Amino acid sequence: YTFYMYYDYIVNLKGNTIDNLRCYSSGYSCYPFYLMYGSDYNITFNTVKNCYFGQAGTGYAYTFYCYYIYNTYRTKNLFEDNVITNNWSGYYFYATQFYYYSSWGINRNKITKNTTASNQGYFYGLYWYYLYNVDVTSNIIADNYGYYGNYNVYSYNYNSGYTANIRQNTLISSYSSYSYHFTYGWLVQESQSQVYFDGNITQIASNYYAYVVYLYNSNSSNIKSCEYNSFYFPMMVNQYWCFGTSGYSDYSSWNNNTGAKYNNYTNPSFRDQANGDYRSNCFETQNNVPTVALVPMDQSRKNRQVGSSDRGAYEDSMDIKASSTTFKIASSVCAGYETDVDLTVKNTYTDTIYNFNVAYSVNGGTPYKMWVKNKILPGDSLKIKFDKKLVLSIAGSTSIKIYIDINDDYQTNNSFTYTTTVKPAPGGAKYVFSSKTSTPNNPVYQLSRPFDVTIVNVPVYYDIPAPRVYNNSSYGTTSPANWYASVSVIY
Repeated sequence: YTFYMYYDYIVNLKGNTIDNLRCYSSGYSCYPFYLMYGSDYNITFNTVKNCYFGQAGTGYAYTFYCYYIYNTYRTKNLFEDNVITNNWSGYYFYATQFYYYSSWGINRNKITKNTTASNQGYFYGLYWYYLYNVDVTSNIIADNYGYYGNYNVYSYNYNSGYTANIRQNTLISSYSSYSYHFTYGWLVQESQSQVYFDGNITQIASNYYAYVVYLYNSNSSNIKSCEYNSFYFPMMVNQYWCFGTSGYSDYSSWNNNTGAKYNNYTNPSFRDQANGDYRSNCFETQNNVPTVALVPMDQSRKNRQVGSSDRGAYEDSMDIKASSTTFKIASSVCAGYETDVDLTVKNTYTDTIYNFNVAYSVNGGTPYKMWVKNKILPGDSLKIKFDKKLVLSIAGSTSIKIYIDINDDYQTNNSFTYTTTVKPAPGGAKYVFSSKTSTPNNPVYQLSRPFDVTIVNVPVYYDIPAPRVYNNSSYGTTSPANWYASVSVIY
C-alpha cells in the first residue's frame, strides 16, 4: 500500500506522483491508492507511471481502488485529470475501480500503455460497480495490453433512477499474441439508468472476439442518446454489440437499430499514436458533436469548441477557409435586384473535406444553404456557385453575408460581408378623389372596385400623385421624364 486511506472524509487527494514503484514478490496484491469507506473525495492530477507489480511472476495491481466512498457534502466524488501510464503487472492490472452507492465524475483521465505479462494476464481500464450518477467524459484509454483479454470500460449497475453520461472519450485497443484474446470495448451494463453515449471514438483490432459497444439496459428507451460516435476496426474476426436487450453481430445492424443518425465508420487517423498523440486527423470526427456544459474541456484541458466540438477525448484544430468570391454589389440598388453568388473554399486541414454547407444570408435572416458533396483534398480549393440567385426585395440598409456553414476552429476566415442600400422600387401611385368636383351631381368614386359611377355630362376629375421615389417635377411622356399616367375610358 502506498496511500492507505481508511474512513477519511472530505478529501482532496491531488497532485501526487508514484513513479518506478517495484513490487517484486509473486502472487501479491499491490495498491498504490487504497481508498476504503469515508466520503466526498476529489482525486485529481495524480500520476502512477513506470511501476512493476509482481515482477517475480504473478502480480495483482489495483491502482486506484475506491470502495464505498459515499457522497455526504459533495454531490459527486471526482476522479479527474489523473494519469496511469506505462505500468506492468504480472497478472491482473486494474487501472481504476469504483464500488458501491455513490455518484462520480470520471473526467479527463489518461490510461495508456499499461501491460501485463507476455504469457498471462488481464487489463481493466475504467471499472465501476453499482454506482449512482456517473459522468465519464474526455478520457483516453489507449494501447493497454492484457494477454488474455482487455476490459477497457466495464460497468455493472442495477440501481434505478440515475444517469450515466459517457461522452467524448477515446478508446483504442488491440490484441495480444494469444489466439483467443477477448476485447471488451464498452461493456456498459447500466440496466436501470438513463444512458447517454455520445461523441466517442472507438478503434479496436481483434484477432478473436470483441464486444465493441455493449449497452445493456432492461428498457432500450432508457438509452436516451447514442449519437456522433466513430468506429474503426483495423482487424476484426468476431464482434458482438448490444442495445437495450437486443444483440447484434456487426456495426451496421447495431447502428440501424439505435435510432442514431450521426454515427459513422471511419479511420480516426491519430496524429502520432506511437508517441501518444491521440488527436484525430479525420474530417468526419471534427466539430460535429453538440457541445454540452457537462464536457467543457478535452483531456488536455483545452476548451471544447463552442456550439459543436470534436469527437473523442481531444480537440484538434481544423481550418476550412473561405478564400475568395467574385460577388460584387453597388453601394445602392433598387428593390428586386438579383445577382449570382459564388464562394471559393480552401482546405487547409490535413484530411479531405466534403459533405458540408455553404450559405448566404441577408440581414442575418434565414440563410440559403447549399450542400457541397465535392471532395476537396488537403491544400486544394473549390469554387462553388450557388444554384439560387440572391434577390434583394426589402428597402433599407442591407448586409449580405456569404460563408462556409461549418463550425471549424478558425471562424474569422469563414465569411465575406457586404453592405448596400436597397432603394424602394417605383410604384405605389393610385388615382385618388379630386377636390375639383362638380356639384350637386358628383360622380361616385369606388376605390375598391374597377369602375366608378359617372353622371352624363358631368365631368370626372382624378388627382394622380407621383409614384414612390418620384415627384411632379419628373413627370412627362418622353426622356428624361421618369413617369407618366394615362386613363382608359369605357363607355
